[in-house]
Amino acid sequence: MAESERPKFEFFPWLKEQVTIPNFLTLLRLLATPFMCKYIIEDRQPALTAVIFAAIWLTDLLDGWIARHFNQITDVGKVFDPLVDKLFQISIAVSLFAVGRIPLWVLIILAVREMFMIVAGSILWFKQIVISSNVLGKLTTLYLVGVFFALVLWPREKLNCTPWLFLPWLLLSAASFVSYGLSLLRAKRNFQPSDVEANGSKHKNDLTAEEEKHISGLDNLSAKFREAVGIRNSRSAASPDREDDSVRE
Repeated sequence: MAESERPKFEFFPWLKEQVTIPNFLTLLRLLATPFMCKYIIEDRQPALTAVIFAAIWLTDLLDGWIARHFNQITDVGKVFDPLVDKLFQISIAVSLFAVGRIPLWVLIILAVREMFMIVAGSILWFKQIVISSNVLGKLTTLYLVGVFFALVLWPREKLNCTPWLFLPWLLLSAASFVSYGLSLLRAKRNFQPSDVEANGSKHKNDLTAEEEKHISGLDNLSAKFREAVGIRNSRSAASPDREDDSVRE
């Protein structure tokens, strides 16, 4: 195959599009999380720990605002940002448990909840079903992060009452799970196999703008990967032809 006839995979232009301020802030949040955990575990400078905690959380709010208002929503950001958010929450919970500021059951419930959401979200994505985050889900996360922030500054002699702080979080988590379950039932009820055969995916055709934003990131990333693999295979298939020509010469 001639060099000019080979399909060109424009990886670097695509990669350049992913280098944005929101993604840079997300990367900073990921890199700063271990330092915050270090100060939490040392448990000697609560004021400094709280400042680092607040700065990390503010970058999460800031990168989302910048991405939406300055049209910097990228494929990488749609996947990277929520993943870093989950790592941030679990890291805080592990650190607070290590210094005895939260009970073990809180850490277990949080870890199981986040892992379930990751696995369930992946399964639904492969089935081309998107369940967007709702008010209850966002409120649950906001309350949990607020409690974690308070516990960083909480006096050690009053830690015996901290388990009660997680009771509203448990109620909010249960309510959000019910809400997401109902959303999933509605999505499955609206699913028609005949529409999938005719259109390729009824779910994607019926997505709202917000749902389209959540799913398109992984779709584009997987498409780029398949394109790169196809180009590599085509080049591998063309190489034996060049070897045969050199032998004949």
